[in-house]
Amino acid sequence: MNDQEAKKEEEALYETPNRWFRWKYMLPLALILLAIVAGFIYWLQLSRQGFTRADLAASYEVQESSGAGYASFGGGFLRYSADGVCLFTPEGREKWNISYSMSQPKLVMQGDYGAVADLSGRKVIVFSKNGLSGSYNTVMDIQNIAVSGKGLTAVSLDDGLTSRVQMYESSGKRLDIEMSFEMSLSGYPLALALSPDGTGLVISFVSGSTTALSSQIAFYNFNVGKSDPDRLMGFFRYDGQLLPQLEYLGADRVIAVGDSSIEVFSLAQENKPELLKSLPLPAQISVCQLGAKHIGLLYPSPSTGKMTLDVYDADGELSFSRETNGNCRSLRLEEAGVLFLSDSGLSLISYTGKIRYSGSLSRTGQVMFMSGSRTILQFDGSHIYRYRLK
Repeated sequence: MNDQEAKKEEEALYETPNRWFRWKYMLPLALILLAIVAGFIYWLQLSRQGFTRADLAASYEVQESSGAGYASFGGGFLRYSADGVCLFTPEGREKWNISYSMSQPKLVMQGDYGAVADLSGRKVIVFSKNGLSGSYNTVMDIQNIAVSGKGLTAVSLDDGLTSRVQMYESSGKRLDIEMSFEMSLSGYPLALALSPDGTGLVISFVSGSTTALSSQIAFYNFNVGKSDPDRLMGFFRYDGQLLPQLEYLGADRVIAVGDSSIEVFSLAQENKPELLKSLPLPAQISVCQLGAKHIGLLYPSPSTGKMTLDVYDADGELSFSRETNGNCRSLRLEEAGVLFLSDSGLSLISYTGKIRYSGSLSRTGQVMFMSGSRTILQFDGSHIYRYRLK
């Protein structure tokens, strides 16, 4: 064997393992990328898919509860009242039940956590999709409550001429965070919201007389705001309107709903809140619904008198606008689209404005949720009905 042939043989010995080494790691990577692309294509097709009927797949009997409220949570739905809160699975099975006694229960939820507080009382219950996380009693009457996606709660408390905000862990243990507001200076705390991670807090204050109201949206942060003694990151003043509803849409968007406008704020910079858009509200608005990433408005059109549905994204940009049929019984902004129930039937509308389903249901319950992309849950107080879109 000459020197050239020996060199080629030596190179072949090194090349074979290198090829095997490259394929060993490149093949799994290629398969992962292929799965991601296939999943995206499937999601895209599913989001555009239309359905022609809603078949009743099953029905389940549940115990009636007078004066109860309902909400979608943890893959099923919650029923809460003055006596307690319980979670039902989509199959109608009671997963857990927490008993309490409250006069004015208020439910708040975010992520995998929720809380019920007794307004004007002193009791708070915190829960997750797995059941009770903790509970606590305050030393002053509760004015309002907010919960984060990690189970932290913030409660505003009535201390006479002063309002206090205290923070608690999901277990019910009080944190060493307290904020105090003189009502003569700041006003009355009308609403509050916590960020998903619990580091941001937004409060809507109202002050003045019934003839000259003034509102203020104040942004606080317990992370980047440590250097500020008040933890105040910024505030926005509004004259002549109330702003009684605050919600986080994701980690960096805050929505304030007033009686004449919807204010969309950006927290892309935590220490510098910015007003992105102010959306004027129609004079005769019927429904204002906030979803995980969208805002829905339902109102009679000034020109035709028919009900109009406007849906905006988290930046305050119009996603679609269309007229609807019949009087609204329920409006929900689900992941799969807008679920609209009227006395004319049920519609599922994508966030591009396309009708994915339009038809009727075999039962008459008005409480509606979606479980997944094509399962509808309907509740009439004593039964859960599960429909499959086809």
